[in-house]
Amino acid sequence: MCYAEKTHGEVALPYISAAKSPQAVAGTLVKRTFCVARGLDPAAVYHVAVMPCFDKKLEASRADFNLPGNDAAAPVPEVDCVITTLELHDLLAQRGALDSFAPAMLDAFLPGNAPPLGKLSGVRGGSGGYMEYVLKTAARELFGEVRVLAS
Repeated sequence: MCYAEKTHGEVALPYISAAKSPQAVAGTLVKRTFCVARGLDPAAVYHVAVMPCFDKKLEASRADFNLPGNDAAAPVPEVDCVITTLELHDLLAQRGALDSFAPAMLDAFLPGNAPPLGKLSGVRGGSGGYMEYVLKTAARELFGEVRVLAS
């Protein structure tokens, strides 16, 4: 998002989804919904997100994901801290918390439906996320088919 804003501006921005990311949705649920339901001050709740990408740290720092605070100079972020999965792994390894675990294969979510060769997406290198959905939908609508690239 930041890259598109800074380098492509109005050429790209109208085509980017306005939906919040899962991290932003979780922040909204924690700080706006959970805190209100429990009668807690959102500023007193520290919300940490574990995310696979370093860019999520930048996303969490965006002003549009802040709650208005009691002090206008100190808004309350919906996500207070983002730690990447790599950072979490390194932290656990430094503390020796991983020493007793043997490597294991990825479990299948449903019996008999394990992804081939551990791939979680049909497109090599793809995350299987929003852009893949958009491209497959466009291919189906425009050409009546979806072709999967061989990896």
